[in-house]
Amino acid sequence: MSKVNDQLLATVEEDAAAVGRIWCDVCGTDKYILIELARWRRRHGVEFWDIDYTCTNCDNFYGHVVKDPDVTPALAAALSVATNEARPA
Repeated sequence: MSKVNDQLLATVEEDAAAVGRIWCDVCGTDKYILIELARWRRRHGVEFWDIDYTCTNCDNFYGHVVKDPDVTPALAAALSVATNEARPA
C-alpha cells in the first residue's frame, strides 16, 4: 500500500474511533442496526473488528473499526451472530 493510502486509512480509522459506537447518524439510534459483516483484524499489534452494518429503518450503510477493548458485551453477542452466519455450512 502506498504512503498516501496508509495516511488515508489512518484518517478513516481515527474518524471511526471518534464515533466510537455502532450507531445510525440519520435515525439517531442503534435500535434498527443490522450487522452485515464483521471481520477480526490485527494491524501493527492492534486487534480490532472491521464492522459493516445497515440501519433497517432508513437503509443507510455504515462501516468502521472497533478496537477489541471497546467491544461491549452486547456488541460481542451481535458479532458472534454475524460471524457465525457468515460461515459456510
